[in-house]
Amino acid sequence: MFRQAEIENQLRPVRGHPRRCKTTERKMIEVKVSNDMVDRAMRELKRKLIKEGLFKELSRRKFNIKPSMAKRLKRAQAEKMRKKEARRERERMERQY
Repeated sequence: MFRQAEIENQLRPVRGHPRRCKTTERKMIEVKVSNDMVDRAMRELKRKLIKEGLFKELSRRKFNIKPSMAKRLKRAQAEKMRKKEARRERERMERQY
């Protein structure tokens, strides 16, 4: 009995409980090629992949990041976004006057 439970724990996914994990169903990205314009279709595909966030996800998963480093990066990204938003707000205020 104990051995069976040990084996089941090894088969369980590493992150989260299988019933609690949210799975999102994504639609497949489609790009139609018309009039043999493959270059245009490739540009459109790249735009869709960037919008979907695929390249950011790939670069994020390229290396394993320790949890402490992930928190540090997340804080740095939040600070960068706050500064960017404050700068935009200042520019909006300057344009109004």
